[in-house]
Amino acid sequence: MKSSSGGPVSLEGGRLMIDGEAQVLLCSSLFYFRLPPEQWQDRLRLVRESGYRAVDVYIPWNFHETAPGVFDFSGGRDVARFLDLAAAEGLFVMARPGPYICSEVDGGGLPAWLGLDPELKVRQNEPKFLAQALGWYRQVLPLLAERQRGLGGSIILLQIENELDFFDCLDRPGYMQALADAAAAAGITVPVIACAGQGDLSAATGGAQGVVPAANFYPDDSSPDIEAEVLAYQRELAARGLPLLVTETNRLHLTLRRELLAGARLIAPYLQSSGWNFGLNPSAGNWGNPGNFMTHSYDFGGYVSADGGRRPEFFEGQKLAGVIRALGARLAASVPVLDAPVELVPEFATSSVRPALALAGGGHLAGMPNLSDRTGTLQIKTDAGAFASVAVPPGQCPLLPVNLPLGEWGVPATLELATAELVAVARTAGRLELTFAATPGAVLLLAPDGGLEKESGQAEIRGGRLEADLSAGPGSVVFDGGSRLVWRTAAAAVGTPGTNDESANRAGRVLCTAPTATAELFADVPSAGHSTAPPLEALGVHAGRGRYRAAVPAGCTQLLVDGAADILSLTFAADAASAPQALGTLTPFGAAAVVDLPSGNGGELTADVEIWGHSNFDDARLPALALGSLRGPGTVMAVSRRADVSGLWHVHGGGQWAEPGRALRRFGGWSSTRLGVGIEYRKTIPAGPEDRNYLHFAGLPCPVAVSVGSPLKVTVTPENPYLLLPSGVLPSGSAGWDVAVSFPHDPSHGPGPVTLLSGSRLQDWSVQPLPQDALDELADRAVPGSAPGGAVPLEVPAGAARWLWPELAELPELSDGRGYFLKAAGSGLMLSAWLDGTRLGRLLLDPPGTDGTPPMRGGDPGVIWLPAPMMKPRARLTLLLESRGTSPGRLESLLCQPAHS
Repeated sequence: MKSSSGGPVSLEGGRLMIDGEAQVLLCSSLFYFRLPPEQWQDRLRLVRESGYRAVDVYIPWNFHETAPGVFDFSGGRDVARFLDLAAAEGLFVMARPGPYICSEVDGGGLPAWLGLDPELKVRQNEPKFLAQALGWYRQVLPLLAERQRGLGGSIILLQIENELDFFDCLDRPGYMQALADAAAAAGITVPVIACAGQGDLSAATGGAQGVVPAANFYPDDSSPDIEAEVLAYQRELAARGLPLLVTETNRLHLTLRRELLAGARLIAPYLQSSGWNFGLNPSAGNWGNPGNFMTHSYDFGGYVSADGGRRPEFFEGQKLAGVIRALGARLAASVPVLDAPVELVPEFATSSVRPALALAGGGHLAGMPNLSDRTGTLQIKTDAGAFASVAVPPGQCPLLPVNLPLGEWGVPATLELATAELVAVARTAGRLELTFAATPGAVLLLAPDGGLEKESGQAEIRGGRLEADLSAGPGSVVFDGGSRLVWRTAAAAVGTPGTNDESANRAGRVLCTAPTATAELFADVPSAGHSTAPPLEALGVHAGRGRYRAAVPAGCTQLLVDGAADILSLTFAADAASAPQALGTLTPFGAAAVVDLPSGNGGELTADVEIWGHSNFDDARLPALALGSLRGPGTVMAVSRRADVSGLWHVHGGGQWAEPGRALRRFGGWSSTRLGVGIEYRKTIPAGPEDRNYLHFAGLPCPVAVSVGSPLKVTVTPENPYLLLPSGVLPSGSAGWDVAVSFPHDPSHGPGPVTLLSGSRLQDWSVQPLPQDALDELADRAVPGSAPGGAVPLEVPAGAARWLWPELAELPELSDGRGYFLKAAGSGLMLSAWLDGTRLGRLLLDPPGTDGTPPMRGGDPGVIWLPAPMMKPRARLTLLLESRGTSPGRLESLLCQPAHS
């Protein structure tokens, strides 16, 4: 890997250089695909108003390749227009086209159909995946190359891949080099970077030639070790002549200030500007917590809310941006040091490592975060004897200039110390004006190189040093030679979180009545027969749902569902004349689950499967959370036999006793003083006549390694404690499966019983696919039934669905351009919403963990955003209410409230 140099953007000498000048950049993520295109320019202006000078833009592959070989860059997908708007606003761009982006989008941006080819290995240096990924690059990279800095655009960095160090890529150098070569071939001349999600710079870049490592940091904001961690990476990269680019981090400006002190040159807090998942599905699973859905609201509390409101951190961003702008090139060419000639004594909990920035041309920028819960004092003493103290509120880290020579700015003096932040510098002929942040009790200590005379302000000259009271108002002095220094304080940070002008309407309007109609979603959808249940992607459904039907044999009272995802709603009918009975809804994320049937007389099973989103993070604990995993009902087995096989396991202890295998114990029942040492249980499980067999390991306290008749081990996790035993002919002379299970010995947390479940797969499925765009058309064409209307509260029978059209005409027109939030209360329902045919999102009205409802992550799971640009006169809001439990679902209330987050 070489340092990037030459051209309008370069990374050299530990600096980020743009147009020949060193830069420090604050960069806000801002995603065009999560906003109405009518709001792109306004959101970009908000970023510029915050003082940030760059935006980080993911470009999702699957958002633009809408079907294999079909690309769309128009309308809300017109990323070129978005990039041009960013350039027009004077914002630099870090472009991130993947192929994998994470970003909590469906599949991490990877197209769903990639998983249909078992030979294609995502994010690997293998021909089939590279053919697809480089095909995407051939579409998107020329568009980006035309918009680089120096060619009329503002792209200054191009990121390939994303946090590859989280993923088991077998040939990192070959894979990353193939992507880097494609970027070069497309005319990319700005630095090509790759970010490390957990700090493994080599694993992130693969050491590919021309790929610069960057780092993501997501620390605990109260940790004392943030500076130490960031400084370690700054030094490693500086040794290579590279700057530290923090491509993702937390949103709190306290943390961003600490990263700046540790030497970061690009600081890009992730999701500072929030958004909404409209037509693009959110992902399933994320953040190391297996089994959750991302909300349609994409808002982690950044400085701009999903609906466009400014939060308090927005104004903290303006303050930090002022410091960076005031010190300019001096700060951009600075170096973090631990031996600055200044003593800082905090009277509060603070960092474990305390760097200051040695500014180019002399002087330092120093600061310490107050990590306590109360205001404390920071005492500061320079090597020249200047002394002052400043009160630091909790959660603050003032960045204070120390021993700063002013000669470069035309004044023969040194700013020895200021206990307020320097936020603006203005120079005119013979005059320098310094603006400091408004800080109670702040002082300015100035050492002139010659004589000076006070003109105005609360200041005294003692022992040749000017001591000014900054909090008392502006002032000025004149030096020998006639140059003048003026100081003043900026007005206190203005602005509060955005609010609506219509305060009288903040409570919103309760929507009580609305026309309704029965929703028969699959009434006109043709069905096709399949011997086994295919995944939805094989039917061309990359987002949407499908209905699967199969016969259940007589005598079956339980089903075992294996591999289903995402939302699986089951109903059962004993015969054609019987009303279907709802069996409930599962969100198993591919894990096996047992479902009871109401009788053993046989009948027909109906499985409705909906895609919430494909996994954006590779998680081995649940099958459907692997990148490239498919969606559908998986395999459904009619259980015909259950057997408890918990007893009579041979114990092998690896040196814990004299005769391994001689002791017979119940599974997990051995007791020993050798805690944490590996122990193995072995048993031959007798085989029956059934063609499909599972072992269920109840109560696993940790993952266990299992082998069946061979040395090859597989991992069974507590999240999916079922193991499919191999089918086919057993070894000659064998009465069953030779099973060995290994795990650390812990008598305090032993496993539960082991059960063998046997049966046969349901076959001969009738399948009706319903892609999302077809469902959107149904919502657009649906009309109220003959009933005059429905009253809220509204009940939906178990397993049924209703269309609902709340009236929006009486909502007052809003002046702030943020729109409304639709809030629903109820139980046992999933609510989907469309506004004039545009899909807005879905709500699950049960608490997480209730009746198949998983935990929700991301933004607010209880609202649907109705953006102002979509709230046209006579706008039509269409709701789909689907009962998801075994009892009727109930919509208790609907509230339309002015957006105010």
